[in-house]
Amino acid sequence: MGATPWSHDETSAHVLVVDDDEAVRSSTADVLRSAGHSVIEAGDGQDALRQLDRHRVGALVLDIRMPKLDGMAVLAAVEELPPVIVFSAFDLDHVDLRPFGNKIFQQVQKPLAPDLLIALVGRALNGGPSAGEASPRRSA
Repeated sequence: MGATPWSHDETSAHVLVVDDDEAVRSSTADVLRSAGHSVIEAGDGQDALRQLDRHRVGALVLDIRMPKLDGMAVLAAVEELPPVIVFSAFDLDHVDLRPFGNKIFQQVQKPLAPDLLIALVGRALNGGPSAGEASPRRSA
């Protein structure tokens, strides 16, 4: 079996936050950094793919709707991804993510409370329970 491009080792892996909204991306990254995570930011799907090639990523926080290359295209482009937390300001119940079910760790709707974001990323990095086991979904 080949080397895995991502790691569940929380001490050596980065969290990649991908969102085209700079304020959301920065605040999400700041919350995760305040919890001690090493964070990389990307403003669109193209940049996310570059960052995934360059860095060891242990968890991916991915917006679905973005210009250039959206989150769905990122999910489709990479065969083996770290745990992916899909988040969107739009109602995810109307987005068909079934083709990517095995790649998605959790789906959440923005805004997400900082403590829930930290807990969710921690579980993703440590291989903890995912979707359906403890849903931190919030209504806007």
